[in-house]
Amino acid sequence: MALTSCTVPAAGKPTFELGDSEIELGIGIHGEPGRTARRWRRHGRSPRRRWTRSPPDMRWPAIWLVMVNGMGGTPLIELYIVYNEVQRYLAGQGARVTDRNLVGN
Repeated sequence: MALTSCTVPAAGKPTFELGDSEIELGIGIHGEPGRTARRWRRHGRSPRRRWTRSPPDMRWPAIWLVMVNGMGGTPLIELYIVYNEVQRYLAGQGARVTDRNLVGN
C-alpha cells in the first residue's frame, strides 16, 4: 500500500499518480504501480481489505510469515501498526503468524 508514488532518480518523476485522498494497493518493491487505487480509509481497515479480496476457495495456510515494508518512507512505529492489524486478522481466521516478522524498510 502506498500513499504516494516513489520517484526513481533516473526518471526524475513519480512512477504513477495518486489523488490526495487515494492509496495504491499492491505496489511493487521497485515502485511499480499496484493492482488498484482506492479512496483512503481510516487505519485498521486497509490490511483487511487486501485479505478479504482473496478467492473464496483459497486454502489458507495454518502458519504465515508476514512482511511489511515501508520502502524507506514510513516510520517503524506505523509499520508495526499495520503488522499488528494483519496479525490480528489472520488470528481471527484461525491462522498463526510465525515468531519471525519482517517489518522495516
